[in-house]
Amino acid sequence: MREYFFRRMKRLVPVLLITCHELPAADPDEVADFCRDFIYHGTPAFRAVYFAMILLLQALCRLRRRRSIYALRPPEAEEFLESLYSSRVLLLSSVPTLLSMPVHLAYYGRDEVQEALGFEVGALREEALKREVTR
Repeated sequence: MREYFFRRMKRLVPVLLITCHELPAADPDEVADFCRDFIYHGTPAFRAVYFAMILLLQALCRLRRRRSIYALRPPEAEEFLESLYSSRVLLLSSVPTLLSMPVHLAYYGRDEVQEALGFEVGALREEALKREVTR
């Protein structure tokens, strides 16, 4: 059953992660592997909620668009997700937010993406090591 969710999550990466042309492309396998680790090392409650949100997203798309989210063209998928983000119902607006959280952590945590955004990754790491607190 878990593999079902991870296959779905891998297919959701291009839908949930929309990048501009200046940034490096996302590797769905790498992002999905990070998400798998992130979810497995989290609490069991978070894991259950995350898997429930995947099912809820699929059900909402079938109800509203009469097709699976994976069958939508990219502009249609973006429009569908935008409708969920802008919904007044908290549950609906939290679905894409929660699902995209580990995806964005995986993508924006990569060194080449941070450097493309203008961060000096090496200098920031050195500074962080200097401020390390020991007890």
